Amino acid sequence: MPKRFLTERLKLHIELALDRDCTCKKTLARLDRRADRLGLTGAEVDAARDLHSFDIRIAAAIDFACALGSDEPVRIHAAVVRALMVGYNMLELKEVAKLAYARDLGMAKPKDLEINPELLRNLAPHQQQ
Repeated sequence: MPKRFLTERLKLHIELALDRDCTCKKTLARLDRRADRLGLTGAEVDAARDLHSFDIRIAAAIDFACALGSDEPVRIHAAVVRALMVGYNMLELKEVAKLAYARDLGMAKPKDLEINPELLRNLAPHQQQ
């Protein structure tokens, strides 16, 4: 069975970013307990809540998940291109989109992710998925 790319650590980073404005103490405490159990440092938790990561691949996933909630096609396309450039593929991005939608933060249902081929022309051939 192939290894799932959407690990518990990656999911938690994304959830911390998506729930950054949450005021529910129970939700925040649950996320903090998961972070502690998974070995995330306080700096990693703070970075995720500030929509960043020290890992470029995690940062790209966070950026993409948050872009989906913006309903701004240019921002979404830029996030997709960035994610492709750091090695994600479209199937992995669809998994991130499903996770973001499952957070029920008012974002539209993930559709088939489509990207303007013009945006991919500047990528090196090995980076295109």
